[in-house]
Amino acid sequence: MPVEHGILFSLLLWGVPRDTEERKEGFKAFAERGPPEFRGA
Repeated sequence: MPVEHGILFSLLLWGVPRDTEERKEGFKAFAERGPPEFRGA
């Protein structure tokens, strides 16, 4: 795989865990200084 394709692929995969509801809930709970309410996958 060319380096350019590898970089684009890694950027594509970065969005997968970044946009999960659990991550958003974790940041929200941290900002509100409360416990997170994870729903599970």
